[in-house]
Amino acid sequence: MSDNNHNTARQEFLTDSAAYFADKKDLYLQVKDDIALELGIPLSMIRICGSAYWGKSFTAGRGFLPGESDLDVALINEALYVQCLSEVRQTTRNFSNLTAFRSGQNTPLLFQDYAYKKGIIRTDVMPSTRTKKRLDAASNVISRKYAEHFSKVSFSIYDSESSFTVKQISPVRKFRT
Repeated sequence: MSDNNHNTARQEFLTDSAAYFADKKDLYLQVKDDIALELGIPLSMIRICGSAYWGKSFTAGRGFLPGESDLDVALINEALYVQCLSEVRQTTRNFSNLTAFRSGQNTPLLFQDYAYKKGIIRTDVMPSTRTKKRLDAASNVISRKYAEHFSKVSFSIYDSESSFTVKQISPVRKFRT
């Protein structure tokens, strides 16, 4: 198989209809390749969401602005989800010591609400653990590399495709109906 045919097949089946990448399939694959390489997970477990996907912010309604808007990346990986949750439980002694959470009284509750009720690890409210440091390092490397396109690359970790799909119901209703 030629390199061109291989790249065409990858573009067709490993990207989706993210608005920002509609005319930038090569860039889309480069970003996903870099994430996969940095984190050691398959491309098929990496999904773009948020304003880069929809073309506008769900909450603010403003359009995606290259270089100013962030890139929200979903990592759908049960093993990574379990690893993060296990490290947080160990760090916080099963949530009995909440000092590891950053500022804000509600941060531990927000983390638990997403993790236990929705199957999502929000890394922005996750305490500092070994895996959180690795995710932050990957985010920083990729954010610098693609700074002209995104202000920051941020990760959320989903325990399953089902949890990811459920999280996308509200944006689908807002932007597709």
